[in-house]
Amino acid sequence: GRADAAAALVADVAAETRRYAGDLVSEIRAGEGADRIAARRRMEQTLALAGPLLPPAELALIRERAA
Repeated sequence: GRADAAAALVADVAAETRRYAGDLVSEIRAGEGADRIAARRRMEQTLALAGPLLPPAELALIRERAA
């Protein structure tokens, strides 16, 4: 039913957020100057929007890896 569909949607968004955040961590760590700043900005925007779907400890780890 709808509850199952909603749960599946949330799971998909959380998985995509994890994947994209991992890509951004790589960009941040490899980037320099404006590229690094842009990747950090995209990371913060992504986590602000979809971050509430992830556990706080996982968000902290993503941010730590990007530091």
